[in-house]
Amino acid sequence: MQTELSSIWNAALGELEVTLSRASFTTWFKNTGISDFKNGVVTVAVPSGFIKEWIQNKFHKQIKEALSQLLPDVKDVAYKVGAPIISEVVVKDEVSEKIAEKPKDLIEQAPVDARYTFENFVVGPSNRLAHAAALSVAENPGQTYNPLFIYGSTGLGKTHLMCAIANQILKKSPSKKISFLSSENFTKEFITAVKSNNREGFADRYEKLDALLIDDIHFLAGREGTIEQFFHVFNSLHHSKKQIIISSDRPPKAIQNLPQRLVSRLEGGLITDIQTPDTETKAAIVREKSEERNFPLSDEACILLAEASKSNIRELEGLLNQVMATCQLQGIEPTLELITNIIGKSTDAKLSNLTPEKIIRTVTHHFEIKKDDLLSQKRDQEIVFARQTAMYLMREQLGYSYPKIARAMGGRDHTTIMYGCEKLRKLLKFPETKETLEQIIDKLAQ
Repeated sequence: MQTELSSIWNAALGELEVTLSRASFTTWFKNTGISDFKNGVVTVAVPSGFIKEWIQNKFHKQIKEALSQLLPDVKDVAYKVGAPIISEVVVKDEVSEKIAEKPKDLIEQAPVDARYTFENFVVGPSNRLAHAAALSVAENPGQTYNPLFIYGSTGLGKTHLMCAIANQILKKSPSKKISFLSSENFTKEFITAVKSNNREGFADRYEKLDALLIDDIHFLAGREGTIEQFFHVFNSLHHSKKQIIISSDRPPKAIQNLPQRLVSRLEGGLITDIQTPDTETKAAIVREKSEERNFPLSDEACILLAEASKSNIRELEGLLNQVMATCQLQGIEPTLELITNIIGKSTDAKLSNLTPEKIIRTVTHHFEIKKDDLLSQKRDQEIVFARQTAMYLMREQLGYSYPKIARAMGGRDHTTIMYGCEKLRKLLKFPETKETLEQIIDKLAQ
């Protein structure tokens, strides 16, 4: 029963990871698990009273829905502070789940997920250049592309490539000092250094590194003190020919409130992107992950799952987790009919939470414009493009009629909506438009 509960919670986490933002998922669900399941009530163990209250108030509905898809007998979910019975049920943090065995005296070295290597990274047309650049950097750190800047939407493999670089460097040279952290953790460390009046110690620690990997650099935008410190660390490492690797959801020039001198530094090496993989690549990823877990799938099943995932690899893995858990718990084979049914339930759950208001809110936030401007008659190029994007998403994601979209967009004529949707559809032939749309769809799924 313990193994079954472990599978259930991992599958539920896979579903939650798709529907929640990365920040919410890693903050609130780390070190959680199922501690009991009796009389239709699943008891979830959490590490503290604060997290218990927050999860219970904010995520109870999503947790219950995710568990109900896996356990038909679930009547309710309860929460308690304590350790789960299933000790291996832990949220998998993107940056650090396993810490590879390294010399203990290297306190500068941050945890790197040992699972992510070049060997298990599936290469396709959408990531071929990024993969080649990452491999080159791993073989000759500080010599080829420095800095290496990788950008793309959430869940497409940026973190995997960064971990693969770190693991490859350490495989060849175990004594190398490497730090891999998010921009938010870099900021937290800097704030701690300021409070303890130890800025010099902070700078000295980072400047002694052989490689610095910063995930999600766009979160530094607007943090002037941290940016200034990062700028000095960057210059010191670059001058010493130490490797710098950066990731973001957009290229440097597109990051708002980032000083031009830092943008110039980030553009001084190689900038490469990762795009949404095609169906064949996603099918290969499904096959790779299923074989890793000793759960082989037919070619037809891999393609079916690949076609169902419209945005990122994390969503794809969430669907695979659901299929695995269902088959293991019920002792059945992963038939195409079963997979189709699971995909249908997952799609219905996402659509039930999607509204025109959420689309408008997400689009205006992405383009950094006001809602009133989006719904106005203004003809500024950026506003028009954002407006057409919202129209297109209501049509494609919600299946709304043109008149219904017209009402949601401030009472426009439905012929205007038809023109806007068609205009956006034609613009999708340009990679920039496709990438923008994919980023917004990712945010809608959070």
